Amino acid sequence: MTGRPRSSETTAGIPERAEVGFLPENPYFYKFLSAEETLRFYGKICGLGGKLLDARIRELIELVGLQDASHRRIGGFSKSMLQRIGLAQALVQDPKLVILDEPTAGVDPSGSRQIRDLILDLKKARENRLAHVAPARPGPGSLRPGRHHGPRRDGPRGQS
Repeated sequence: MTGRPRSSETTAGIPERAEVGFLPENPYFYKFLSAEETLRFYGKICGLGGKLLDARIRELIELVGLQDASHRRIGGFSKSMLQRIGLAQALVQDPKLVILDEPTAGVDPSGSRQIRDLILDLKKARENRLAHVAPARPGPGSLRPGRHHGPRRDGPRGQS
């Protein structure tokens, strides 16, 4: 009677929280944990455990290309590596919907290309939906909304 759906229901087709993975623009992770420990931590929060979680961690580490860094502490990761482990974290519970908030922001061009390719591969391979949140601010070379960029029809400024 509160107007809120029960935990097993959805509202207007929107999945419940357990079915949504999210990667913020600037994810925060405990710097003292390794990549593997980080995924284990988030997996347990999502109710995973045992052999299923172990297999999922191995799968995700390989998917994001961090096999060589899986036992390294996250505190020493580059921005690209942090975004990739963030993507793995967003996928740990195998969600139906994944929301990525500017996943390549602040990443060097090479790392940005790797992340973009990874996202495109995921879109092709998975049945879940990936939602990419585009930048709110214009990037280099883009037009700013609300500004006139062509010739004025009413003459120079200040004249009608």
